[in-house]
Amino acid sequence: ELLVEVAHDKQRPLRVQVGSKVVEAIGTAFNVYLKDDQSFDVIVTEGRVHVKPLADKSISVADPKKYAKAIRDNLIQELAIGEKLSVRTNQPIAVETIDPTMINDRLSWRDGTLIFRGETLQEALKELSRYTPDSFKMVDPRIKNVRIAGLYKAGDVDGLLLALKENFNITHLRSNDGVIELSLEQ
Repeated sequence: ELLVEVAHDKQRPLRVQVGSKVVEAIGTAFNVYLKDDQSFDVIVTEGRVHVKPLADKSISVADPKKYAKAIRDNLIQELAIGEKLSVRTNQPIAVETIDPTMINDRLSWRDGTLIFRGETLQEALKELSRYTPDSFKMVDPRIKNVRIAGLYKAGDVDGLLLALKENFNITHLRSNDGVIELSLEQ
C-alpha cells in the first residue's frame, strides 16, 4: 500500500504502475492498495488522478489535445477527490464516491490502526496478516463469514484473538510454525 502526495507539475507527472494500469498524478494525493498482481484500489484524497492502460504509453498529459481526446474516448479514467476506483481481475472497473469517514477508515493504517466496520472475519484476517509474520487458518468453516467491527492496532494479533474469544467464542491454537488456527469453542 502506498500513499502519494505530489506537487503540481504537468511536465513531470508522477506515474505509479499497478498491474496493467498506470495511475498518473499531477498535483494530488492518493492511496494505492495492491491486493494482488492485477487487483488494486485507488482512493483520491486531494486533486485528481488519471488511470490508464500501461500499454498505451503514447498518451501523455504533456500533449493536452491528445490527452483530452483519450479521456473523452474512455481510454483514461479520471478520478477526483473522494472517489475510489477498484480494479479486479476479469471484472469491469468500478468507480464510486466514498464519504470522508470511509476514506479515513481505509487510510487508518498510516496511524498504525485498522478499522473494521462489518467486514467478514476472513477479510479482516487477510488485512491483519499484512502487518504480522503470523498466518491464520480457519479450521471451522462456520466462522469465515462472522462480521467484525472495531479499531485494532496493526500487528496486534493477541488483541484481536482476545476480542474474538470474548465477542464470538472463537478460540485459537498456535502451531510451532506460526500458524494460528481458529475455531468455535466446543
